[in-house]
This record gives sequence, C-alpha cells and structure tokens, in this order.
Amino acid sequence: MTLPKPSSAFTIPSVHDDLELDCRVYYPRFSNSKLFGRAFAILAHPYATLGGCYDDPVVGSVGSTLLQNGITVGTFNFRGAGDSAGRTSWTGRPELTDYVSFYGFMLCCISTLERDAEISSLEKPTGRPPLLILGGYSYGSLIASCLPPTEFVSQLFDAVAEDSAEAEIKSRAEKTARDLGAYFEMLRDGSIGRGRSSLRVPGPVSPTKRGIAMGGYDSEAASRRISRESSRRSLDGDRVRRSLDRARQRLRSRVSSDQYPSTPTAPPSRQGEQVEVVRPDVAYLLISPLLPPISGFTVMFSKPTFEKRDPKTGRIAVKDNSNRDQKFTDHPTCFIYGRRDGFTSSSKLGKWANELHQKASSTFSSYEVDEAGHFWAEKGATGRLQSSVKDWLAIIEQSQVRERGSGAKG
Repeated sequence: MTLPKPSSAFTIPSVHDDLELDCRVYYPRFSNSKLFGRAFAILAHPYATLGGCYDDPVVGSVGSTLLQNGITVGTFNFRGAGDSAGRTSWTGRPELTDYVSFYGFMLCCISTLERDAEISSLEKPTGRPPLLILGGYSYGSLIASCLPPTEFVSQLFDAVAEDSAEAEIKSRAEKTARDLGAYFEMLRDGSIGRGRSSLRVPGPVSPTKRGIAMGGYDSEAASRRISRESSRRSLDGDRVRRSLDRARQRLRSRVSSDQYPSTPTAPPSRQGEQVEVVRPDVAYLLISPLLPPISGFTVMFSKPTFEKRDPKTGRIAVKDNSNRDQKFTDHPTCFIYGRRDGFTSSSKLGKWANELHQKASSTFSSYEVDEAGHFWAEKGATGRLQSSVKDWLAIIEQSQVRERGSGAKG
C-alpha cells in the first residue's frame, strides 16, 4: 500500500528564509475510528542528498496506514528535495525550520477547523483536543526529534506580521481547512461515497504531475518571492473546488435562520491580527531513527536547535532550549526500527527505547522488527511496519477514549 494522489498540493515559504517548500495533504476515507476527523499527522522524508523526498516508499506505506485509520496526513519536501527550492544544509537547522513551517501550517489548519466547528454547531466543542502526530523516517525522524514544543511553535503564529512567511502560511492553512471541513461534511451527509478514497485526481503521482493545487499566495510580497503556484491549477482541481463550494453552501443553509443569522465559518484572520492558535494533543512517530555516529554526518555532529532571527537586525529573536528527550516522556511516542538496521544498531536503539520506557511506561511504545533493515525492503518488512503502526494507533485511540471518559466524569 502507498499513498493515493494527494487531495491538495501547494507550496509554503519556510520561516527560515522564505524558500519555497512543496507540500501535500491527503484527506482520509470515512472511518469508524475515534480518530476520524480529529487526528492529523506530518511525515518527514529521508535525507535529500541521498534521494529522499516525500515520494519515499516508506513514507508512503506509513502514510497510507494513517489514512486508513481516519487520519489526515501531510507531507512536505525539505529544502533541496524534489522540487523544493534551495539546497540541503550541512547543519540540519534550516531543515528543522522547514519542518516547523509545516508544523505551524498544520496547527493553523487545525485551529481553523476548530473555530469553524464551534460556529457551525453554535456551541463550544467538547471532549479532548484534536491530535497531531509528528513523524518522520530516517533523517526525517532525526529532524522530528529536535522539534520545539507545541506551545513554542504556536506562539510563532498567534500574531503574524504583514507579508511575513508566517502570515502566508496561516492564510494557506485557513484555505486548506475550509476545503477539508467541507470534505468531512460531504462524507458525513453522503455526498461522497464512504468507501471511496479521498478526493483525488486519477493517475500516478510524479514530481511533474501534482495533485489538486488550490489557491495562491495573498500578499504582493509573497507573489514577488514565489511565482510557481499559478502553474499548478488543473481542470480536476477546479472540479473538486466546485464540489467543495457546493458543500459550503449546504453548510450555510443548515445553520442560517432568523434565530442564528451568523455564517458557519469564521472570517479569515487578518495579517497582524491576534488569533490564538489551538494547541492540539501531540504524539511522536519515529521510523528508523538515526543516532550517532551516522546522524552526525548529516548535521555536522551537532544537535539542530530551532532559532529564528530578527529580519531587520539578524540577531536571534527566539530560540528553543528545551530538552530533546523530554517531549518523548511528556507525550505518546512510538519508535519502530529494524533489527538489521545498517545505519544505527538495534542495540543502541533498543537501549534508548528502554531508557525512555522506564521514564514513561504508560505513553511510550517501541517495536523492533526482526527481519527489517533501514530501508524496509526485506520480504514482509513493510507489512510488519504497517502492523506496528496500526498497533500503536489502537493504543492511542484507546487512551483518547479513556481520557475523554474520565474527563466527562469529572
């Protein structure tokens, strides 16, 4: 199994230096899973210098498993990978900021979905917050392990400066959220067959044939920075756009009345406006993590740390000083690796996993697959990988249900 044609393909600027990053979002099929419509995931790809990109087969296998469990999946190309601009760095810091950029996109997308749900239902959503899985494979897992806390990332997008990369990311996320919300509504009311794949264009995925590209950048500054977006629209994209527009019209008619004259969606946030970003629950999914000494060759034997510089002075404006491993004990985390991994020995990975398990036995999971190597190309390895992901998702779903139930009692 692999990922289908993306439901939406677009670009965002990196908050590091405005470089254009290719991104994709995949809408899930209807699922009876408690995670459907409430869970989202990011999967980062292997080292670009060695050919890694979001078309990687391991990323596709894990992503398809997440989709089948009702999770909305997002992927992106680091700088220098695929058609993303720029080159791979020696330190990993720009790539970390690339991940933070897409991380912020997903946070803003989730926030818009939550605000729209509150308005359309005319009441505040109850239960647990949405879930965001931060994942990666190989080099992608190395970068994911260095991500700053959610609170740190969300604050970057609470109030954004006009014409900034953050503002463009937030605008793009709001548009994507409106389309995704309409898609979920179409599934629920039967406008889309529940057994079918998410909205997609038939045909193979390739670097030159993209999925449905929706919209472009809003500000003149962004238009000057980036010009490729207009070339990505297609007749199929327009067709889906019209379907989503019809779904939005149905949503409006359902909540429009003399008693409730408000519209079912929140107005787009204006650049510079203070709109607090929703903090979802976070979990980590690391596939074949890289450890020293191999990891050192991709990041110059240093730990990538997120920092953002003031564009005017060039000085560091914000910097993440959190402990890397703390996030893995504070949030549900899963390591999956092969015993035959030729890049990082299974004994090292097992030792690290055991240390984390002792600190957080109730939230940490690890799976060692006997016949698998780093590339999961051995017979049966991909199936075992997907089974491990499914087992972990079952644990996540059960914990969400238990905590929601205990919260209701309290």
